[in-house]
Amino acid sequence: FGSRGFPSPSSSLEGCNEVMWKVRPAHTCFGCLNLLVGVVSTSLLAIVAEIILISVCSSVDQLMIMSLKISPTIQVGLAAWSLFGIPITVCAAVGAFYRIEHLVRQFFWYLAASSPLVIAVPMWLLAAGKVCDSMVDAEIQRMGSAFVCGFTETFVFMWTMVAALIHAYLVYIVWSAAEEINDASFNSPTLAAYENQLSFFATMSPATAQAPVTSMGVQTPLMSLWASSMAAKVGERPSYSAGQ
Repeated sequence: FGSRGFPSPSSSLEGCNEVMWKVRPAHTCFGCLNLLVGVVSTSLLAIVAEIILISVCSSVDQLMIMSLKISPTIQVGLAAWSLFGIPITVCAAVGAFYRIEHLVRQFFWYLAASSPLVIAVPMWLLAAGKVCDSMVDAEIQRMGSAFVCGFTETFVFMWTMVAALIHAYLVYIVWSAAEEINDASFNSPTLAAYENQLSFFATMSPATAQAPVTSMGVQTPLMSLWASSMAAKVGERPSYSAGQ
């Protein structure tokens, strides 16, 4: 604060930046699906990509994609990263079903660490100038290499950005699911209702307290907690014999 009690410009600027850069979690996936469907769909896409990378891997021969050669070292590195991510991906789908936050959170960090790999190969091709040679025949390049190669590189760059945006959105959806599970663990109305009921039954005396039942006459899951609390209260009271 300044000398007259007003906030200093630096503190106001920091508060504005904090508000502007705070990312809020999403509540739906693609505006029409819930986050569970988003996490499971992302897990399915990820595990399909991981299986493909492992199946085409070779530690001896080069991989040919059109006229692009991928060395065995890169293949083994991608396959190892995919093998590392398979259990994380499967556990994320299970964690989304059973509301286990740390499993979904691990999947988020795995996807975030995989983000550079999504755009690494296309950007490397663009930087090295190998896109035109790997995608366009030499006879077509003779018709006008400037136009043909420029159009091809623009096409590859555009779809690389589209793939990067889709990947970033899926990472955001997984992070939103983890945040939703975390918030539900502490701010759930259902848990608050159970907490209020347990507090009410704990204040009642054993003589007047009745076991909580549903409208159908079936004991609720609170019965075991109620019984244990009542037994603890009775056990704490001193016992007196008939002659005392």
